[in-house]
Amino acid sequence: MNLLQQNVWPSGGGEMGALTRARDWSATKLGPSENWPSHLKSTLDGMLATALPCTLLWGRDAIVFYNDAARELMGDRHPKAFGQPIAGMRIDLRADWASVVERVWRGETVMIEDQPYRLGKGDNERHSWFTHYVSPLRDGKGEIIAMWAISVDTTARVDAERQRNSIEMALRDSEERHAFLLKLSDALRPLNSSAAVQETATRILGEHLGASRACYAEMLPGDSDFIVERDYHIPQVPSIAGRHGLSDFGQQLLVRFRAGETVVVDDIRVEPMFNDVERTAYEYLLIRAFVLVPLVKEGQLVAMLSVHGSGPRHWTAAEIALVEDTAERTWAALEVARAEAALRNSEERFRLMADAVPQIVWVTDFQGKVQFFNQQWFDYTGSSPDQTATPEVFSSYIHPDDIEATRSAFDVARWTGGIYRTEHRLRGADGTYRWFLVRAQPYRDPVTGVISQWFGASVDIHEHRAAEARLRKSEERFQQFGNASSNVLWIRDAKSLQWIYLTPAFETIYGLTREEALKGDNFQLWQDLILPEDRDRAISNVRRVVAGESVTFEYRIRRPSNGEIRWLRDTDFPLLDDEGRLQSVGGIGHDITDTHETNDRLQALVMELQHRTRNLMGLVGSLSDKTLENVSSLEEFGQRFRDRLGVLSRANNLLAHVDRGGDVTFDQVLDGELEAVGALDEPLGQRVRREGPPGVVLPATGVQALALALNELASNALRHGALAHESGGVDIRWRVEQDGNGARLILVWKETGVAIPQEKREGYGHEIIGKALPYQLRAETRLRFDEDGIFCSIVLPLNPRIARHDA
Repeated sequence: MNLLQQNVWPSGGGEMGALTRARDWSATKLGPSENWPSHLKSTLDGMLATALPCTLLWGRDAIVFYNDAARELMGDRHPKAFGQPIAGMRIDLRADWASVVERVWRGETVMIEDQPYRLGKGDNERHSWFTHYVSPLRDGKGEIIAMWAISVDTTARVDAERQRNSIEMALRDSEERHAFLLKLSDALRPLNSSAAVQETATRILGEHLGASRACYAEMLPGDSDFIVERDYHIPQVPSIAGRHGLSDFGQQLLVRFRAGETVVVDDIRVEPMFNDVERTAYEYLLIRAFVLVPLVKEGQLVAMLSVHGSGPRHWTAAEIALVEDTAERTWAALEVARAEAALRNSEERFRLMADAVPQIVWVTDFQGKVQFFNQQWFDYTGSSPDQTATPEVFSSYIHPDDIEATRSAFDVARWTGGIYRTEHRLRGADGTYRWFLVRAQPYRDPVTGVISQWFGASVDIHEHRAAEARLRKSEERFQQFGNASSNVLWIRDAKSLQWIYLTPAFETIYGLTREEALKGDNFQLWQDLILPEDRDRAISNVRRVVAGESVTFEYRIRRPSNGEIRWLRDTDFPLLDDEGRLQSVGGIGHDITDTHETNDRLQALVMELQHRTRNLMGLVGSLSDKTLENVSSLEEFGQRFRDRLGVLSRANNLLAHVDRGGDVTFDQVLDGELEAVGALDEPLGQRVRREGPPGVVLPATGVQALALALNELASNALRHGALAHESGGVDIRWRVEQDGNGARLILVWKETGVAIPQEKREGYGHEIIGKALPYQLRAETRLRFDEDGIFCSIVLPLNPRIARHDA
């Protein structure tokens, strides 16, 4: 065989193998044969090489394959059915095919007993009977991938049983025949091998007739030779066991027994159908007289029973009838023996198959008495075959807490006729218990329909139950974690991106109930909640997760409940299965709106601090310069400079209050500067009159300059103004007015009772009031020195918020 021939698959298999090779499989569901699974190819190789009729139903579609031996059973469905799904085909079975399929795919082996067939056509049409054993076929992982059917021809047994009944009835007409048949039947009934049947039948017949030899011969393939396995013979004649040619015993004889005609010869020497050569051959074997009964079945010579006499003998009609009856009885017994042998072989194959299953397989009678356990039971329990009665199983192997439930479930199944299903713990050889799923299907007597047996399996689910318990515990912890988290945890379907899980925090963050969020196309709902300018970026990041990345991104949503805009930060990541394939998308959403607002305030504060620092440095420099211009000594400079720095310090303390979210009011600044110079201390405080609305909020940019101006007015009043003389007084009035430009604070400072000397009228206070306030605050100021004291007015613009506050 060359290399090319070696690569052709399948390499044999007869007609069906050739059909497999010739078929264009690319147009079928299975696709090109070179792409078929190795399980399918190896199973087909075994099936095609099997002499028994075998059928393979591959996959859930039940694609039909069969070997040469099963071809005739397909009838007119061959060859169209080969390689096609069984759906739509005519199924001529006594059994409910759907039920058979369901049971096999649950792991059972189903026997369909004595199914009738009409085989052959025209004159060759014949009735045949087959018993089918349909079993699940599993892959290397134990998963069921196909159904495997072995068909055993039981025609011989069925026909034999019928024929035996008929023959027995005929023989009862004669006491002798009746006694003989009883003896023959009793002798043949317990025999289970063809050799023993032949030997016993020929011995009893030969002894009964006083024959020198009796033998049963069966035709060999080719129809030209026959074989005698065993024969009965008296010591004086030789055995003729062995292979012989039909033509050796005469051409005329051959024609007659091929036609099924019983041939009776009383004396070879005077029988005209034989020539001298043929007579010599008979006498060489010490055959002088004989009765030969051919057995022709379905037009085919299949066997012969012959009785010989070593001398001339007249065979009576009763003897001839007895030989004919014995021939049929022997044929029937042989068929029964072979059918039973085939059944034993089938049962042995079933046992081998059951022992190969990695789970416990068992069979009981209707009451639950164990009839069969596979090897897995004995390996697991450590028991022996004599410890399989029902009481021992219940008391010794099933957990005591599970016995009652197990017995109750079995009783319900027995009386309802349904499937028996329960779960219980079984004790192993090491004394530990493991959980098993128990399931059994009832087998009903084909005639009465009564349940006679239960075929079941016990599957070890201990690890599965433990995994389920761990999973439930994990889910409970995850649920607790999700419910307690202030962040929203969610899971999306990897294909549709729909939310399939949301924690309670979703409702707080999104302003939408989870029930509303999980309705309809919730991925579109999520997109609609996102502000348009952030939407494309958010969707792009989700797509990155589907591609296998983990991402963190920020976006804004508008709450449907109140229209509020919230900043969110999502951390999204892929969730993979055990094989690393994307199963779903997980995420954690955090509301960072407060963080964003804090950052915005902090940024504004830094900018304000920078601005104030620049202004303060300029102001301190200006204070230093102006103070130096109006002092005569370093000591005087130090005192005045410290006083003015104190003003700035108090003003900045007030501004710090603004930075913390508060306001600075005019009366706070005024009282602070008056208190700082002691103008409110008794008895001076009685000469300071203040009148105006409280809580007038000042703009932060004007606090420092206004405080300096008020400090200069108060300090000058104490040093050489109204508060420096007992007759003097200070009248301070303020109010808020509205005009076309908004709100304005109008302040009037009026001192009485003392005139200011000319030399004291120019100084830093005049500089602040006359120049700094108009420049920095756009204030309108007036400062004059009347005969009885200073008059100062300041009109300070306020911001719109203050105007609304006072309105």
